[in-house]
Amino acid sequence: MRYPEITTDLPGPQASNLVQTDKTYVSPSYTRIYPLVVKEGQGIWVRDVDDNLCLDFTAGIAICATGHCHLSREIEYRIIGVVVEKKKRYR
Repeated sequence: MRYPEITTDLPGPQASNLVQTDKTYVSPSYTRIYPLVVKEGQGIWVRDVDDNLCLDFTAGIAICATGHCHLSREIEYRIIGVVVEKKKRYR
């Protein structure tokens, strides 16, 4: 079984620097609830720029939360098929 791996305080030093840069240059109308800076994701897992591994409980605006970079093309195509079928209901 896989578990989260937290190796620094959160946010870590690299994430803190990037969050500060973001606050300097990005409109405050684009809000964030917490200071996560994702480096990569796979399935339900995200790794931040400081190499902390976390479960991804987030969602965005106008997205379908299906996970990141699925290992199996079969799973990826099944997800796409379900999303397309659901979309047809809202024309």
